[in-house]
Amino acid sequence: GVPFVTVDSDPIEGIPAVNVDDEGGARLAMQAVLEAGHRKIVILAIRSGKQGHYREYVGTLRNRVNGYLAALAEHGLKLDGRKVRLVECVSTEKGGEAGFNKVWKSRYQPTAIVAMSDIIAVGAMKAAQQSGLSIPEELSFVGFDDIPMASLITPGLTTVAQPLHKKGRIAAEI
Repeated sequence: GVPFVTVDSDPIEGIPAVNVDDEGGARLAMQAVLEAGHRKIVILAIRSGKQGHYREYVGTLRNRVNGYLAALAEHGLKLDGRKVRLVECVSTEKGGEAGFNKVWKSRYQPTAIVAMSDIIAVGAMKAAQQSGLSIPEELSFVGFDDIPMASLITPGLTTVAQPLHKKGRIAAEI
């Protein structure tokens, strides 16, 4: 009997939900990277429990991957593990650092990293800078969420903005 609403989840019949266009936002993020000329790209995905099997993702993760894939397809690319790779990591700053280090130690040298969350991007940027890389000259980053930290780091993070406060307000009103 307790009223509730879901936020950032797949809709459930009869349950109110508040969501953003994760697919559209992810598509824009990947398009920005591709239009800048990048073709060696790593997607730092939020750990799903699917061990990189992105076709099994659900909810927000599925929508964001679908957006990335759509943009890649428009440029004749796909998530193939050669030019474009997906690496899962915990959605924390430390998770982003670990994700970057895993990629960089594999000797795969992307020119861009697209992160499913800003906090992952921030951690990856920190690790890249500690490795001596110049951002964005040697490695570009795009995040998702537009958390306050995105504008406080140097250089500032390119990110897809979510109306976080508006989502919360709408959920509370419902």
